[in-house]
Amino acid sequence: MRLLEKGSVVSPSILQQGRTLDSVARASGASGAPFVADAGGSRAIDSTATGFPIFFRPTIESDTDMRIVLLGAPGSGKGTQTDSIIERYGVSTVATGDLLRAEVAAGTELGRRAKPYMDAGDLVPFDIVLGMIENGLRTLAKTNPRGFMMDGFPRDLAQAEALDALLAKIGQPLDRVLFFEVDYEEIVKRLLGRGRADDNEETIRNRLRVFEEKTAPLIEYYSKKGLLRTVKGTGTVAEIGQRIRATLDEIA
Repeated sequence: MRLLEKGSVVSPSILQQGRTLDSVARASGASGAPFVADAGGSRAIDSTATGFPIFFRPTIESDTDMRIVLLGAPGSGKGTQTDSIIERYGVSTVATGDLLRAEVAAGTELGRRAKPYMDAGDLVPFDIVLGMIENGLRTLAKTNPRGFMMDGFPRDLAQAEALDALLAKIGQPLDRVLFFEVDYEEIVKRLLGRGRADDNEETIRNRLRVFEEKTAPLIEYYSKKGLLRTVKGTGTVAEIGQRIRATLDEIA
């Protein structure tokens, strides 16, 4: 699920009702501040204020919160499964890009520090990103007790260690790390089939090399912690989703 700006169509459950964040906000009397609105059992919290949307109507009932990380090479199918994970378990997605934009829009100290880098198109220093993640997760702990799902972070061992330290600090350790296992040749075939201009074979293979060098070591890192579960990322979307549910239902 792409993290949404105010006025965008929200989760599948709200989308079915033809509602947007603006319409939900007007109905609830919200005006710019974070808001919560019930819509047929779903909740929506303005992502311009929190940095991530919290839209959920979980299909299973559980008092257990769930904190998970999705790992996998680009094209491994993580994004395809995001909506179904959100709908089933009620977790919220956490994405660093949206947290950055939210802090800048809110004019916070971290946002003011990040803005020059973002305006220049440069990478934001990691200490700023980590601070935003901490702020976001603390906010999320108050607004969605069902937990969170991180996709695209951490990307290397240093980030994984920093995330572990942060989660220990705020008392929210990870419960599960899902690794989407797909053969690289299958990924190349998938991405070339999308027909995007930037998905030429040379670019794709370079992205896979970066993943192998930087991110693949996290497989062993989380395996040693007993958190890693490997999900075979080939087959139909439904088949892959069933494998994910079999893994996550253990902790739901």
